[in-house]
Amino acid sequence: MHIFRGIRMVVVRMTMRATCHCEVPEGGVPTGSSMKLLHFIFFCIFFSNYSVALDTLAPNQTLRDGVETLVSAGSSFKLGFFSPENSSNRYIGMWFTNVPQQTVVWVANKNNRLTNTSGVLTITSSGNIVIMDSQSGITVWSSNSSGTSPVLQLLNTGNLVVKDGGSDNNSASYIWQSFDHPCDTILPGMKMGSNLETGLEWYMTSWTSKQDPSMEISLTNSTIEAFRR
Repeated sequence: MHIFRGIRMVVVRMTMRATCHCEVPEGGVPTGSSMKLLHFIFFCIFFSNYSVALDTLAPNQTLRDGVETLVSAGSSFKLGFFSPENSSNRYIGMWFTNVPQQTVVWVANKNNRLTNTSGVLTITSSGNIVIMDSQSGITVWSSNSSGTSPVLQLLNTGNLVVKDGGSDNNSASYIWQSFDHPCDTILPGMKMGSNLETGLEWYMTSWTSKQDPSMEISLTNSTIEAFRR
């Protein structure tokens, strides 16, 4: 993201220089060359505004509250900081991009809210996703994942994954994925139940209220069995 912000600054500087050297002949009507230059300037401004929509985050990059978001390659999902309805608390969440009313389908720090807008999301060089308060330096949530050459990517399926920088989108190569930690929404491709090899359980958790995404009820295998009795 810092790379694209750098590109945008260069484009703006080029635009300012070009504007300074754009001469309009007497009578106020731009010449053909002047019009081409103006078209180029507008194109650069347009490109600089839309080049920041990235779906990946590398260890040398940050996602700051109110500044950056991740957008999946097909623009189906967006990841960033948000506040629930009638709440000032801040969370990292994922929501549909093309739905008029923000519909959050996954929350990272659901049980550990931020009370200000100083939140920052990063991924460490060892592959751990971290949400921290940049003012206090306190870590409020982490994925406890580890790997080599990690890259955080938001897939167009709504799966947030940590993968090796050289690997493809094969789920078997993911170091960590949000699909293994569902909240109150099941997206296509998610699983429910238990992995008999690793012991990992996939289960849903409800929000406590519209203002509070912290877990109130979890729908696990044992819960399902209890309902059956």
